[in-house]
Amino acid sequence: MVWPSPEPVTLTVHAGSSQLQLPVRRPDPADDALRPFGPPAQATPAPVTELRSGASNNRTITRDAKSGATVVHQPRDYGVDRLDDIDLEMEEAGDIWHKIVEGDPLAAESWTSFVCRRRRGDWNVEVRTRQRLTCDRTDFFLEADIEAFDDGRRIFSRSWNLRFPRDHI
Repeated sequence: MVWPSPEPVTLTVHAGSSQLQLPVRRPDPADDALRPFGPPAQATPAPVTELRSGASNNRTITRDAKSGATVVHQPRDYGVDRLDDIDLEMEEAGDIWHKIVEGDPLAAESWTSFVCRRRRGDWNVEVRTRQRLTCDRTDFFLEADIEAFDDGRRIFSRSWNLRFPRDHI
């Protein structure tokens, strides 16, 4: 995740006189004795039936010329799948948003909202989460909520309002 500096910054790269130096590992004669990597180990995938395919999840970028605000919206819809061996339906969807205002790095915001559902027979649970991250010159502020539902009845909820020092970020 990239977060803007608390103050506007101008960076100039002079391509003709600039260089990028990366570390290089020198060959080692002991490398010849190493065995090659084998194929990756993995379990046989469980049988899954797609009940509803997810949405296209296209990202949109909106820019307001008057305010200088740019908002990136990333919807997430993973559809509905059933794990056939245990007859469990799984559904997840949500939204991710990022906002920045040109010339005002302290206006940066990031927020998400997600819903996760699991169903089997007459068992139906849902978890809803929301978070929002903002900042000032010295601190980050995180607001977050979680709610859990059993068959439509809220059985748990918790909210946080946290403050973290930027620590030179």
